[in-house]
Amino acid sequence: MQRLTRDELIALAKADPEAIADLVLSLWDRIEALEKRIVELERNSRTSSKPPSTDKGNFTNQPKPKPKSRRQKTKRKTGGQKGHPGSTLKQVSDPDHVTTHDFASDAACPDCGSHLDPKQDQSNDFEVRQVFDLPPIELEVTEHRARRCQCPDCGKRVTAPFPDEVKAPVQYGPRVQATALYLGGYQLLPYGRLGELFDDLFKAPLSEGTLANIVKRGSQKAATAMEPIRETLVQSSVAHADEWSGAT
Repeated sequence: MQRLTRDELIALAKADPEAIADLVLSLWDRIEALEKRIVELERNSRTSSKPPSTDKGNFTNQPKPKPKSRRQKTKRKTGGQKGHPGSTLKQVSDPDHVTTHDFASDAACPDCGSHLDPKQDQSNDFEVRQVFDLPPIELEVTEHRARRCQCPDCGKRVTAPFPDEVKAPVQYGPRVQATALYLGGYQLLPYGRLGELFDDLFKAPLSEGTLANIVKRGSQKAATAMEPIRETLVQSSVAHADEWSGAT
C-alpha cells in the first residue's frame, strides 16, 4: 500500500468516507497482528516455561538479568541487632596455656624513674590478654599390631583379628575421610584443590583417586543410613512435596 500524504487523506475523507474507514480498520488489524508477533518473539526461557534451547535471535547473547532479592526491606540497620547475644570473642576462665611476662632486671617507673622490684610488690597483679588460635595441625599415626601365634598342634601361624575399619597396611583414618567428605561434599572444593589443601595444612597429599574412593565409600554408607528413612517416608500416610499434583 502506497503511503498517502496528509492532504491526500483529507481529500479522500471528504470524497469517500467509507474508504477512510476501511483504511483505518485494515491498519488496525495489521497493528494487532504485529503486536501479537512481538509478544511471541519476546517469549523465551526466562519469561515462560519454554526450554533455553528454543531461544532465538540475540537473546542468547544478552547478559543475564541481575537476581532480585526476595527479602523485604525493613527499618532495621545492618549488623547485629540490639539484644542479640552475638558471637564476640570473649576471654575464658580456663585457658589452655598461660605465659607470664615479667619486668626486666633494670625496669624503672616511667614517672619517677625508681627501680621496679616485683618481689617487693605483694599484690600479685596482672593485666590479662588472651589469644585464640588453632593448635598445630599434623597427622597422628596409630600403629595397630595384631599378635601372631603358632598352633601347638598343626604349627600354623595364626594372626589375631584387626578392627573392621583397619583393612590395609597403610590407610587414612576416619577423621581424615570425614574432613575430606565435608570439604568436598558441603564446601564444594574440587578434588585438585582439596588435595592441595590437605598437603598444605596437614602434610597429607591426597591424590584425586584417593579422594574419589573416599567419596564413593561415604556415599555407600550414606545410602545405607538413608534406607530406613526412605522406607519410613514410603509407608507414611502423608508426605510433603514442593508441588501439589491436585490429586485427591
